[in-house]
Amino acid sequence: MHRIIFIFLTSSLFFCKACICQETMIDQVDQPFLDTLIALAKRNYPRIKAFQARTEASTHTVKAQKLSWFDPLTFSYVYQPNLAVNATNPVFLNGYQFGLFLNVGGYIQKPALIRKAKAELKAVENEEAEYNINLAAEVKKRYFFYLLQVNMLRVYTKSLFDAQGMLSDISIRYQKSELSFEDYSKALIVVNGNIQSKLETESNLLTAKSALEELTGIKLDEIKKDGTR
Repeated sequence: MHRIIFIFLTSSLFFCKACICQETMIDQVDQPFLDTLIALAKRNYPRIKAFQARTEASTHTVKAQKLSWFDPLTFSYVYQPNLAVNATNPVFLNGYQFGLFLNVGGYIQKPALIRKAKAELKAVENEEAEYNINLAAEVKKRYFFYLLQVNMLRVYTKSLFDAQGMLSDISIRYQKSELSFEDYSKALIVVNGNIQSKLETESNLLTAKSALEELTGIKLDEIKKDGTR
């Protein structure tokens, strides 16, 4: 019975280590590195570039509207040569004749068009600002999950090492008939469970790493903490 309790305590110890890891993970957050990840995401993520393109287009629209105040004005001229008098269709003015025409409706609408362009620019800027906030939050979320998987992998690796050592000892004692097959089988189950947990954590770690790289556009291993990438 004491041997079964020993196996149970070994399994419980693993979960205690996991809890301790989660409790102290906050001290492992690398804030400069996290800031670099956020900066890279804001620089490289395609949707950010789409917002920047929309903002630039809206800015040009505002400028174009401001420069188009004279669009309602139309300039024209007529040249009448100085020839002999035409009795059928007499012309009283000779030479160049100039005219300036104003489209009153277009001129009145111009301030409203400018305000509309400015409002559209402001809306795009606000959407971009909101997305920047959401993107930063998403980077933090994925980074914390990545950091959790790093710590969990460390815990599972240590737990597997301890379980394998326990299994080796139990295997020797089982061969000497000092322990029952049931005790050996339980120890084997603990080791196999730790192997499975370690493999699952490795998969989660790779997934978390890939999720971060999706936002930053750069492999994590290539990112320099000084923010030069």
